[in-house]
Amino acid sequence: RQPKSDYSGKTLTLLAGILVLSLLVSLGQCISVNYYRSMEADELMTHTQASPDIRELMTKIEGFDRAPGVLRIYVIDPNQLYWPLPWYLRDYEKAAYASKPPASSKYDAVIVPASYDMYRELPKEEYSAYNFTLRPGREFTLYYKNKLEKTG
Repeated sequence: RQPKSDYSGKTLTLLAGILVLSLLVSLGQCISVNYYRSMEADELMTHTQASPDIRELMTKIEGFDRAPGVLRIYVIDPNQLYWPLPWYLRDYEKAAYASKPPASSKYDAVIVPASYDMYRELPKEEYSAYNFTLRPGREFTLYYKNKLEKTG
């Protein structure tokens, strides 16, 4: 009679080794993507993250000579793909979101896709433009009243 081979023990050891190796690779990727490459626009694993430009945009808006409760911001995108702007503008009570330009120019700042030329509707001598990338492939422009910039 031949001795019975113990393939089940070897198989379990091999599977456990593959599982541990997979978990280590996954953990390494998780740490890398979340802590070191989270703001890289070319990183496919974080393509839904906002670009680093959003921080600069918020610094610009926060530097305006108006309090968050008073500043009137109008965000326009026909496809309504302006997330995460509502999150970043959550303290701005007078922020509005729509799929077409406002009927009046009562807003202090207007954010539109970069393909829009708001200077057809806003007086160029009263408004300045600031281009930014919201997410990879989503270019926007902030049009804001010149008088909002703090002087001195």
